[in-house]
Amino acid sequence: MIDGENQVSVVIPTLGGESLKGTIDHLNAGSIVPAEILICIPAEDSHRVSEFACPNVKVLRTDCRGQVAQRSIGFRHAAFNLVLQIDDDIVVERDCLELLVEALNYGGENCAVAPSLRWHDNKESLYKATLNPFMLKAFYWFLNGSAGYRAGTVTVAGTGIGVDPETSGCESVAAQWLPGGCVLHRKVNLVLDDYFPFKGKAFCEDLIHSFLLTRRSIRLIVNTKAVSLVFRPEAEPLRQCLKAWWTNLRSRRYYVRLTSRSMPRMYFYFLALIVRQLTIKQNGSGTK
Repeated sequence: MIDGENQVSVVIPTLGGESLKGTIDHLNAGSIVPAEILICIPAEDSHRVSEFACPNVKVLRTDCRGQVAQRSIGFRHAAFNLVLQIDDDIVVERDCLELLVEALNYGGENCAVAPSLRWHDNKESLYKATLNPFMLKAFYWFLNGSAGYRAGTVTVAGTGIGVDPETSGCESVAAQWLPGGCVLHRKVNLVLDDYFPFKGKAFCEDLIHSFLLTRRSIRLIVNTKAVSLVFRPEAEPLRQCLKAWWTNLRSRRYYVRLTSRSMPRMYFYFLALIVRQLTIKQNGSGTK
C-alpha cells in the first residue's frame, strides 16, 4: 500500500486493440497497482472496451480521435498526484511502476521519468546499436555533426537517440527526450494541450512533448532499471510504408522547424531510413 502522495493515475489513449488487455493486466499485477486506469477512446469505438470490469479501470469516451488529443483529455481527468502515460501495446515488468515512482521522488518536483524499453521477444534494448563502430560514427556525424552519437540526446537532424541500459553505465540518465510509450509525470507538470498539429499517426509527438516539457524547465530522466516491453511491429506493404514515410516526414519537418534544427540533415536521415527499409523488404525481413 502506498501513501496518497504516491498514488498513480494511468492514462491510455487507444482505439481498443487486442493488446490493450495485456497492458492493463500487467499494470494491475505490478508491485504498485495504479489507483486508476483511464482508457481514453473515441466514443464510436468505446464498445471495444466494454469487457473491462476491473474496479480501477474507467472509460473516458472522447469526441476526438488522435493519440495526443485523447491523452490530453485523460490528463485533464487524472485524479492523483502522479500520472503515467502509456501506450496500449506496452507491457510493464512487475516492478517498473514502483521504480519509476522512486526515481521521480528522488529527482524532485520538476522532472519526468521513463523506463528503458526492450523488445518483448528477446529483451534486447530498442536502442541497441546495430552498426559497426565506424559506420555508427559516420552515420551520426551526418546526423549530429561533431557531437556524434550521444545516448539520450536529440540530433541536429531532429532524431532522438535512445538510451541503451547495457551501455549507459548508470541507473539514472539525464536525457533531452523521452520515448512517449511510457512516462511518469507529476500532475502539476502535465502538458494539457493537444499540441500535435496533424491528423493520423503521431510521429515525433514524443520529441515535441519532450521539447515542451524542457521549455517548462522539467528535467527528463531515463531509469535504466525500470523496464517496459515493446512488441515488434508487423511488416507492412509498400503502400502503407509510403504513407508512413510521408506522415513521419511531415511531423519531423514540423519538429525541426519548431526547434531550429537542420533541415538538410533531416532529409539525409530520411534517405537513409528509406534505403534501409527497402533493403529489409528485399531481404524478406519485417523487423527493424
